[in-house]
Amino acid sequence: MQTLLHQLTTKPIHEQVVWVLLLIIVVISMLLFINKLEDSDKLKSVTISFLVFVTTSILFGLFQNHINQEIENAITNKEYTLTLNGAVLNLTSNSPYLKSETLDVVYQDNKRFQIKYNNQYFDIDKSQEQINLK
Repeated sequence: MQTLLHQLTTKPIHEQVVWVLLLIIVVISMLLFINKLEDSDKLKSVTISFLVFVTTSILFGLFQNHINQEIENAITNKEYTLTLNGAVLNLTSNSPYLKSETLDVVYQDNKRFQIKYNNQYFDIDKSQEQINLK
C-alpha cells in the first residue's frame, strides 16, 4: 500500500508555484555567480553572488524537505479513506498531498486486495487498512 500511496502523491498548486519560483531563483543566482567569477576583479561582488546562490539553494532544499515531510505525514497518519464498492476501491484523500483515486480491484481474498493502477499491481493488506463497504 505504501508504494501505491507514494505514486498518488501531489503538491498543492500554491506550493508548486513557490517550488518553481525557488528553482528559477536558484538557477538565476547560479548563473549570476558564474558570471561574476569570469569578472573576478571584484571579490566583494563574487562573494555576494555566491552567498545569494548558497542561500537560495538552502531555501529550495528546506522547502523540498517540507513537502516531503508533509507527504510522509499524510501517508503515515492515513489521511485517506478506502471504500469498497463491488470491484472498485475508492481512495478518498483528506490531504492536499495525496490524490483521490478510483482503483480497480483485480483480486481479493480474506486477507488482501490486489489493485491495478498505471499498469502495475499493488497488494493491500486488509488487516492494515480500514476499508468501508458501500
